[in-house]
Amino acid sequence: MAFPERLLAADETVLWHRRRHWSAAAGAMAVLPGASLLAGVGVGLIEQYLAAQWQTVAVGAVAAVYLLVVLIWVVLPWLRWRGTQVALTDRRVVLREGIVDRRGAEIALWEIVSVQVHRTWRQRLTGTGTVVIRRVSGPPIGLPHTARPTALAAAVTEALPPLPDPGHGAPRHYAY
Repeated sequence: MAFPERLLAADETVLWHRRRHWSAAAGAMAVLPGASLLAGVGVGLIEQYLAAQWQTVAVGAVAAVYLLVVLIWVVLPWLRWRGTQVALTDRRVVLREGIVDRRGAEIALWEIVSVQVHRTWRQRLTGTGTVVIRRVSGPPIGLPHTARPTALAAAVTEALPPLPDPGHGAPRHYAY
């Protein structure tokens, strides 16, 4: 899963590139067994209690609802997860997401003020979290379901251009 070369400027280097953590699609994957169980029970009840002349129609209706549920709550979220990428280059942070209609955000490194990591106890157990990048102007950009978020925050902070000397003993580093 390499970052597309056509999106890079001349002599731009990719420092970090990942998809969102698998937990972003975990909820969708939990729907599949439940929907399968309900469809199986529904077909079993149809065969047991419905007249033979209506069984084909009823089983077809159950199958249509099952396919619709799987498409909307399993396949589409999985495709969204597969279609989301976060990359850090030596010049910018790039977020690309979408299946057919691609959207993205780019933040030049010189525009970044701070990088923060937010993690709940569950996210710490799964190795995920939300990285929030604050810019000089505009709203902050949140990157939820980021795998190894502290590693990304450290990589962004390390890639930032050096701050000018503030004088008077003030710190010369970014917060993350």
